[in-house]
Amino acid sequence: MSLLSNSLYDEISKAGQADEKKTKMATVSSITGGLFIQFYGESTPSLKPFKRLGSYTPAVGDTVIVQNINGSYIVTGKVV
Repeated sequence: MSLLSNSLYDEISKAGQADEKKTKMATVSSITGGLFIQFYGESTPSLKPFKRLGSYTPAVGDTVIVQNINGSYIVTGKVV
């Protein structure tokens, strides 16, 4: 088995673990000075701005999907 296969297996096996959530939902709380979101289940919006895909134009109040990529979350789009 190659190193790549082992790495892929590790990622797949972690996918269902609660502490390793790769996908979350959030609400856009502000777009002034960056894209700020509030994750579902949290009581306050984030204090740091998040990156987004170029195909998504944010608006306050949007429900969005946020993807964990290498330990940083990226807003991938709006849920409609």
